[in-house]
Amino acid sequence: MKTKEEISKQLLDMKFVQTTANTFKKEVDGKMYLVDFKNKQVCRQEGEYGMTRIDNDEEDATLVKLQELCDYVVEPTSDDVPEEVKDEIVDQPTEQETMPVTVQKQVRQMQKMDSDLTNENVRKYICPTATDQEIFMFLKLCEERHLNPFIKEAYLVKYNNSPATLIVGKDAFTKKAEDNPQFDGFEAGIVVEYENADEDGYISDRKQGTLVCSGEKIIGGWAKVFRKDRRVPFFAEVSMGEYDTGKS
Repeated sequence: MKTKEEISKQLLDMKFVQTTANTFKKEVDGKMYLVDFKNKQVCRQEGEYGMTRIDNDEEDATLVKLQELCDYVVEPTSDDVPEEVKDEIVDQPTEQETMPVTVQKQVRQMQKMDSDLTNENVRKYICPTATDQEIFMFLKLCEERHLNPFIKEAYLVKYNNSPATLIVGKDAFTKKAEDNPQFDGFEAGIVVEYENADEDGYISDRKQGTLVCSGEKIIGGWAKVFRKDRRVPFFAEVSMGEYDTGKS
């Protein structure tokens, strides 16, 4: 019978992502697979919330392989040991810890965030007027994308009685891009319009950064992203009217 540490190392070698101390996820052929040590289950995620266990789909080769790998999860021994004690034991780090220091730090941060990210705290500190359903959707967004709203990686915005809007912060996208080994920097700025003194009418200009000079009006924004494995950078440009809601 394999230990949790041995299984965890195999999962990491298989490019699984450790989302919490007890949970590993990976997308295979468009399907999300989950290994959950705490709840002792191996399953495939269906849609946004549903899960399919191995006993409901024995023809899924990936699911079968995970079950064979994770006998410790599906058929735990030491039934005589209380669950809370087993959880405490398996969560203790060892001197032979194989997880990289950066991953350990990320896991600790996610564990801390999970304990703080509650319905009560979201309503108290982020969006007091949000409904229970809106808070639930916001929590699922943060959970699935590993976002921390307390450091402005995600926003739950609601004006008066209008439906709340879930927004992923710019810094979250930037951090995710920087984690990609193919990321090679980016350029971004604004598009301004100003009156042409020499001719009738107005002209527009694409500028780097966000400095707006006297007589200029912002009419859009742009970004150019470079990748090491691409010959041509990705470029996008949007109009101000596409995103400006007239709110603060």
